[in-house]
Amino acid sequence: MADGKLLIVGAGLSGLFAGILAARADLDVTIVARGQGNLMLGTGTIDVHGYQGKARLEVPALGALDDDHPYHKLSDYALREAIELLREICRRRGNPMIGNLEKNLLLPTALGTSRPTTLAPISMVAGSLRDESPLWIARLNGFRDFFPQLMHNRLPQNIHIVDLALTAKEFRRDAYTTDLARMLDNFHKREQITNAWRKSILDYRKKTGEAVTRLGLPAILGLENPRVVLADVEDALECHVFEIPTLPPSVPGMRLYNLLRAEFLTLGGQLVLGPSVKGKISKYQRGSAVMKTANKTEKAIEADAILLASGGFGHHGLVANVDGSVTESVFDLPVDYLTDRHAWTAESYLDAHPYAKFGLRTNAQMQPINQNNKLQADNIWACGSILAGADRLSEGSREGISLSTAFTAVENIIQALS
Repeated sequence: MADGKLLIVGAGLSGLFAGILAARADLDVTIVARGQGNLMLGTGTIDVHGYQGKARLEVPALGALDDDHPYHKLSDYALREAIELLREICRRRGNPMIGNLEKNLLLPTALGTSRPTTLAPISMVAGSLRDESPLWIARLNGFRDFFPQLMHNRLPQNIHIVDLALTAKEFRRDAYTTDLARMLDNFHKREQITNAWRKSILDYRKKTGEAVTRLGLPAILGLENPRVVLADVEDALECHVFEIPTLPPSVPGMRLYNLLRAEFLTLGGQLVLGPSVKGKISKYQRGSAVMKTANKTEKAIEADAILLASGGFGHHGLVANVDGSVTESVFDLPVDYLTDRHAWTAESYLDAHPYAKFGLRTNAQMQPINQNNKLQADNIWACGSILAGADRLSEGSREGISLSTAFTAVENIIQALS
């Protein structure tokens, strides 16, 4: 076990996961973040490597990635161990994740495409597109953010649409997925809703003569205990049920954020949301940081080690400046980027964009280095989306990079402080 204080900047997947690992090792951990990261916007799945160019991958092909990709800095066991640790946390906190590194799952999206992923919540896996049997997609009357017709028109599967009753009048506005998830968390409301759905399913069967065997819903199966909600809905409807992630706020993403946050706090970690962090590096190559609040006050943060999990451009870990430069927002560490701003983007919006690979260069210990491979500070590490070398969206690798680099960074921090 290690002994010391660790400051983590950022509360996304990499920051929270790193905080949990460090707190388990008895470090005194504080996470400071301006916001809650991107988990609540994501699908709640764990993507390790899903695409090579335009092709969907049956199996993650890490060896085919560029030599400077973050995966290539990891030990052989880092990714696998990180995945298993996350599975253990999710299982224990009531949101089991299904899948493994040997073969990607293939799940439907709300846009009618198929998406490869490594781990998915148990509430999604009955919708596997590797199973070629028919799918029924629910059209919830009164819910406007889910369009089964897109899936019917675009997926190669045999798709049927079934209308389910839904009373959303109590909101006096358009209902969000979070509204419906909270309704299903309530036992009495869940019973009312599932009884109405059961009647709709029976009416559909009488009308068409078809028995619904697996039914897709927007991701609304509860925020607090999705495993229980899923079981109750399946029992009531007498068929397999699966969720399909929709527009943010993402219920599966919120579940993952909430359980990781709860695990971190249970282990004694401190989470401070709102302030920004600014740091400096001394002539002795030691980093120090202050917390800056909205009213301009500053408070020094005592830390033996600092881990940057502050994200990329979307989360202010990286900043694109008007002069065409890119800077790192906490310590102004050297960033790998193209100096020709015209080369940052591709011609087509849907193509891979070079700016996605901008970020911090690190050594194998996840410590930032400059263009000449010189270490910038003895007590600063980095993980997650701030790292250079990966186009996480085009590769389908975001969560795998976040987990494995957080694991590696914390492993080296523990060794340094032991």
